[in-house]
Amino acid sequence: MKKIILIILIISLGYNDEYYYSDDKKIHLKEIKLNISRHHKDTHSEKVNIKYYTTKDGAILGVNNDILVKCKKNTNCKQELLKYDFEKIEEISKNYYLLHLEDNTNIFALSREIYEESYIELSHPDFAMDYSTY
Repeated sequence: MKKIILIILIISLGYNDEYYYSDDKKIHLKEIKLNISRHHKDTHSEKVNIKYYTTKDGAILGVNNDILVKCKKNTNCKQELLKYDFEKIEEISKNYYLLHLEDNTNIFALSREIYEESYIELSHPDFAMDYSTY
């Protein structure tokens, strides 16, 4: 029993407090260093600061300064989101918004705070993808 507790403790020490919610479950992350130069997906000229993380399952996620949210139906979500200090609120489809943040914002803490709002169905960082592989 002591060995199991020790193994769990060692594994969990490698992951800091960064996490987001997916399907009402906490997904814990550990920051990793990757030397990849990326450009903003819209302009392809504006460089974006992307940090990379790994999940306990080994998946690698790139995180920029955007949060993806899905609002519950029949809410005035955009108006509600104005109470936060976003650079830009972009409606990308019905009930879905992309929230652009300042570089120094803790994206995980803010996405969790937004997730707790009664009018939000989904809130997590907008994970960067390598579009050239599709």
